[in-house]
Amino acid sequence: TDAPTQGDWQDILDAVKAKHNTLYGIARMAQPEFSPGSIKLVFSFPFHHKRVSDARNHDILSKIAHEVTGQKLIISYTLDTTKKPAASSPEIKKPNVDISSITAVFGGGEVLDS
Repeated sequence: TDAPTQGDWQDILDAVKAKHNTLYGIARMAQPEFSPGSIKLVFSFPFHHKRVSDARNHDILSKIAHEVTGQKLIISYTLDTTKKPAASSPEIKKPNVDISSITAVFGGGEVLDS
């Protein structure tokens, strides 16, 4: 079997988010490492590692991973406090805020007669 991909992981996260928002909040903090038939989730914080490796959360993740990918993936968890959490990585785009649109909504500081 092929190794799962970052795209598969994103699809798994999206499916988790739809049903289990708290678990999503934890799982998205992992740095996934892919190998054929498995995903290893590397966590930076002991709290996240402990929560996600809880039997109930593990079952949910495994079930959703199987539904999304069609593969029986082995999902494992490890703790590496030297890794940066995935959710703080630079790929997350901040919305561009245009000051002129805010001014249009709230009005400028002064009104000028034309």
